[in-house]
Amino acid sequence: MSPSIVYCRGIAYLGTSLYALAVGVGALNTKCQIQNSRPSLSDNITFGQLRIHLSGSEWPPTAMISVSKIDANRDTTRDVISAIGNDLNDRILTLPSGDYAVAVEGQARFVKRVRLAHAGARVEDGRSTRVVLRRSGALPESRPSGQCRGTLLVPESWARDDIALTVIPSTLASDPNNDPVRISLEQMRPLSKTLFSWNVGEVPADSYLFTVVPTSYTFAREVHEDSDERLPLELPRPSQVELHMADEFGKDVDVEHVAWISEAGLLGKAASWNQAERSFDRRFHFIAPRGALYCKPVLSRYQESLAKFDLSSAQSRIRMEVLESFRIVVEFRANGRVLTFANIAQVSIRSVAGSGKVLRYGKDGESLFYDVSETGQYLLSVAPLEGYLIPETRIVNVESRGTTSVVVELRK
Repeated sequence: MSPSIVYCRGIAYLGTSLYALAVGVGALNTKCQIQNSRPSLSDNITFGQLRIHLSGSEWPPTAMISVSKIDANRDTTRDVISAIGNDLNDRILTLPSGDYAVAVEGQARFVKRVRLAHAGARVEDGRSTRVVLRRSGALPESRPSGQCRGTLLVPESWARDDIALTVIPSTLASDPNNDPVRISLEQMRPLSKTLFSWNVGEVPADSYLFTVVPTSYTFAREVHEDSDERLPLELPRPSQVELHMADEFGKDVDVEHVAWISEAGLLGKAASWNQAERSFDRRFHFIAPRGALYCKPVLSRYQESLAKFDLSSAQSRIRMEVLESFRIVVEFRANGRVLTFANIAQVSIRSVAGSGKVLRYGKDGESLFYDVSETGQYLLSVAPLEGYLIPETRIVNVESRGTTSVVVELRK
């Protein structure tokens, strides 16, 4: 019997997308030759083989096998390999050398994932490592349930191509490991030109979030025990929005993207913001449900403050005033030369006496930026960098909005 080869999603490692080669062994007893299946991505990356063995037969078919790479800082990158299904044969993966956490997670529908087994493994260059998973956890007991079904009213003025309904319990909405049920408009039964019938089926009795994508308009509804009621959902009519973003003096600002969401979309912890890109006329154009709308600039040197608008007509022209951030930009130099340490440098910034705090931070070219909440004095310290003396801690004076530049001179 020939092994079946499946390419899985890439495991991100040091910013490089690598791939794991999974081989379903079946009845094959011959050892797999690593050199025949080793990815050839870089001479600096070595690979080994990880063989995952499921001990026993009491594994739910819907349980998922996941492999997480653990870096030097104990951070992990999780990658789901496959559902167990009815296949209890060993899974063989070719992976970059390093430490890994292997787990099996079980999940009943709309119930938080439960870890059924887990183990650690080290993959070494050119070697095969076998990890045995023994079930130690149990799936949660079934809960009272009810029927989750209803209707969705979509006004004719909405484009229908991408409209869909997603459903997830409110308690799981912020859990990245739990995907909502998605029902496209094509999968619904049309009752009229604008009314559609949808049916998720039997689900645990709970509070649920129903989101109409791509509008992010969200409804919160209860599914009660033994309920057979139909839940009516109605999407408001759309508004064509033209947004002008300016500073306090009315001047156009250098913001390329704006995030927006309807007030109904803010329900729960997993609010899904939409993004619009600035057009050639230096305005933002997008279509949003009528009603309350929230906007904020993103990926810019301006404060990500929320502005609220009321969309009440088919065409909405709105203006948003934004303020520059209080930004500290840190650059590293040695002997007058700019160093590319932005990826690895660890900088600490804290207020000396006031209540100022870091609101956000990131990379700006070869520098690091830190947006703080107010003017004042901030203490800046840099963690040791290999090959250099520890830079002295310094005080940075932030006196106004805009950029305060700091150069850190490194010496050996």
